[in-house]
Amino acid sequence: MNLKVLTVEDQDPIRKQILMYFNEMEIGDHTISMEEAEDFDIGIEKIKNNDYDIVILDLCKGVPATENQERPGYDVLQTIQSHSFTPVVFYTGLAHTIKELSSDIVGVVNKNDGLETLESEITRIIHSNLGLIKKQVYEHIRVTFRDFFWEAVHEESEVFGKVKNDVSIGYLLLRRIANSLSKEEIKKLLKDDKIKTDKAHPMEFYLYPIKREAEFELGDIIKVDDKFYITLTPTCDYVQRANGTRKATNVLLASLENLENFSQHTAYISNKSNGNKKSLEKILSNNESDRYFFLPGTPFLESKVVDFQNKTMISYESLSQSKRIARLDTPFAQAMLASFIRYYNRIGFPDLDTEYIIANV
Repeated sequence: MNLKVLTVEDQDPIRKQILMYFNEMEIGDHTISMEEAEDFDIGIEKIKNNDYDIVILDLCKGVPATENQERPGYDVLQTIQSHSFTPVVFYTGLAHTIKELSSDIVGVVNKNDGLETLESEITRIIHSNLGLIKKQVYEHIRVTFRDFFWEAVHEESEVFGKVKNDVSIGYLLLRRIANSLSKEEIKKLLKDDKIKTDKAHPMEFYLYPIKREAEFELGDIIKVDDKFYITLTPTCDYVQRANGTRKATNVLLASLENLENFSQHTAYISNKSNGNKKSLEKILSNNESDRYFFLPGTPFLESKVVDFQNKTMISYESLSQSKRIARLDTPFAQAMLASFIRYYNRIGFPDLDTEYIIANV
């Protein structure tokens, strides 16, 4: 795969070194194709008008003399953040002043460490696959558009010809795009054979992050003080009415407990026998009891277990002040609610005297 990389560097010797070093370099299955911008303004215009896979970015004009020097590299970064999803590697003599910018898609390399260190950081971003996934997604959407127009709209003209000045075709297209991202297609896009198409990946459980202005829903995971909870109130109760009120003046929450606090987890850690493994698997697969619902761990949430016996009510105003961690996605939110309903809809009755019946057989 060809990778389009832009270097924004106003010092001619350094820019030429970067071009000569990286142009046509092969990293894994990728071949780098370099472009250059000799000043920051040109870099901004190129980024606005082109789609790059990675940007190598200087921080300051000329040779950095002081740490208070003007830093137009920030302006370029803001342009990238507002226009595209493109990983950035800062290549600067003041790397120590912007280390806090480092992330999975932003690298920081000191020029004194040389081009080999810059290569290592670019290689890290390429191998993470996160920065380059947009290329595969764009291609997937392009193919989905193409097939829809020619195999559906064109071939089924008798059907679609009846639709005039209506959003139906566009709606159907967008639904087709959403539906096309099946588990098999996600595995193909991520190029990861470890993904099991017949099993749910932990990330499949959640929507993350949730925008602060988004309305609350069933399955929102929140943090109040040091405790975690999940909302059990139905989504429809949060909808704001025309008069500004909501049905959910108070919200029902269930407590989330750490998996490591359960005896099944402790026993397996102490002795990884088949018996202890099966006991732990019952919790993880939600086959232990309808009282519990397991939530797998992710980078933003440790493995938790919903305990429907440990409930509380808070006002909607208090809920709005809580920290929202993530949202349980469909169908897992509905599955959790079904477990909650089953647990509290149990009907108990006395055990039948089977000995009496057998004695009279």
